[in-house]
Amino acid sequence: MATIYNYHPTTNEYLNETTARLDPLESKPMIPAHATTKKPPAAKENEAAIFENDSWQIVSDYRGVEYWLSDGSVHTILELGEELPIEALSEKPAPQPPTAEELIATYRAAVGQHIDAVAVALGFDSIITAVTYADEPADDRNQKYGIALRAWRSECWKACRDVLVAWQSGTLQEEITEQGLIDKLPVFVAPAL
Repeated sequence: MATIYNYHPTTNEYLNETTARLDPLESKPMIPAHATTKKPPAAKENEAAIFENDSWQIVSDYRGVEYWLSDGSVHTILELGEELPIEALSEKPAPQPPTAEELIATYRAAVGQHIDAVAVALGFDSIITAVTYADEPADDRNQKYGIALRAWRSECWKACRDVLVAWQSGTLQEEITEQGLIDKLPVFVAPAL
């Protein structure tokens, strides 16, 4: 009886060895499709033996291995013979710190939300709605609040700019946070009615 080595019909990778049945008429081993009597070489870790062009070859086998690239994207190897890229990372990379432009955008958004929140707390839809009342004499209360909120909004944005310029130039000695920036803004003072 002859030993035969079976390989996958699509990937041609070695599957197992079995014993060939004998042909009852010719008393020869019957070799089924996707099998050979040639013994495959031993494959090491992350390798597979494949049968191509009537011979065995060793190819890399990283199927199922996940890796990351420096941009944080995750990838999975799906094919035999696919190598890990040179720049592959075995763990998710630490996020990149935000750029100065990203931080400034975040700080400015926090200031805008704070200004809006004060206007909403006073019964307006937003700061934009509130300041439109500054030129509306038909509603004395809303006009006074509109004038006061418009002036306060301008003071807040000036204070924000001053802090961010100091931060960018390195003259600000403390660490800046969204709340820390908001704490540096002027407090809204309600108008006398």
